[in-house]
Amino acid sequence: MKTEEYKSIEDLLDRFFEGRTSNEEERVLYEFFARPDIPAHLERYREVFGYFESGIALDFSETPELRLPAKESSNKRKIGWAIAVCVAASLLLFLVNQLFMGTEEVINPYEGSYIVRNGCVVTDLDRIQPEIEAIYQAAEAAEKEADLLLCDKNERKFISGMADRQVKENYQSLLRSVQDDRLRKEIKNILDSDE
Repeated sequence: MKTEEYKSIEDLLDRFFEGRTSNEEERVLYEFFARPDIPAHLERYREVFGYFESGIALDFSETPELRLPAKESSNKRKIGWAIAVCVAASLLLFLVNQLFMGTEEVINPYEGSYIVRNGCVVTDLDRIQPEIEAIYQAAEAAEKEADLLLCDKNERKFISGMADRQVKENYQSLLRSVQDDRLRKEIKNILDSDE
């Protein structure tokens, strides 16, 4: 009979560890492992069921209340991640910018320039750069002088046009003031012949 009981206990153990036992079957297991005469091959389970029996029998109202630390709200966590991602992206953009923009060479506007002196081509920038700058300054000065001359010419033309208008107005006024037709024609012929 003991062998059948042990076989039944072994079946209950399998079901227990698979989570398929009822409360009554578990009570049978607890009572079995509480006895002093257990076969050696089942002795290893005594401590497990002793814990379950004593752990379940505890009155939890007497134990102090344990509180878990409050979790941060998920919104704070999301905001924290968003800030971290933004900082990482900014840092990455800064590093990429430094990588590509920092390697740019200084461009010399005179690079590739040359001067022909006595049939020889001179390409040494240290020797020709002062001459190129002098030519550039002379060109700027000539451009300024041309602008001044153009302004002066336009100004004279404007003044001349104003004088011509004044002369024409005086001419018209003179002709209107003469009452005699024959005399008016004669004055007109004299003034028109001077132009």
